[in-house]
Amino acid sequence: MYSFGSVESGVAASNARTVRTVIFTAHRDVATMQEAIGYTDSDEYLQVQAMLASFRG
Repeated sequence: MYSFGSVESGVAASNARTVRTVIFTAHRDVATMQEAIGYTDSDEYLQVQAMLASFRG
């Protein structure tokens, strides 16, 4: 899973911009498609999805 987006940092960079691009990735190995589908019901997966959504605004 991955997500990227712009985040207002409130701190000016050398170009005077205060917006930063954030890239977040999460990696998990699964052996089968069934295991991957089962992972989407886990608390961990839901927490990662919520974190990604928070960066998108």
